[in-house]
Amino acid sequence: MHRARVWTAAVVLGVAMQGSSTRADAASTLVARWKMDETSGTVMRDSVAGHDGSLHSVVVGRPGFKGTAYGFTGSSYVAVPSAGDLNPGSANITISMHLKATRSPRCRTGT
Repeated sequence: MHRARVWTAAVVLGVAMQGSSTRADAASTLVARWKMDETSGTVMRDSVAGHDGSLHSVVVGRPGFKGTAYGFTGSSYVAVPSAGDLNPGSANITISMHLKATRSPRCRTGT
């Protein structure tokens, strides 16, 4: 399972992940797109390749950047099952998202 945690309270519109070949001139391929716009349920749908995730302590249907979004707290996360096309190995990837933090994270010292 791939797991991403948002440690501060936040609202996320969507996440898109692009993989690319190790060749600099190769075109990127969209391998997953999670709009995070569900308004009910416990499943985050992938509109590209079916890499659906399970929502854990996530508030759905919050006002977002464009439409609805998810709300996260310090214990919220989304678990997406592992898949070969989600593991880029040593290849470059691009991850883009809209994120609205509702508070600043605490600074940790000594790490």
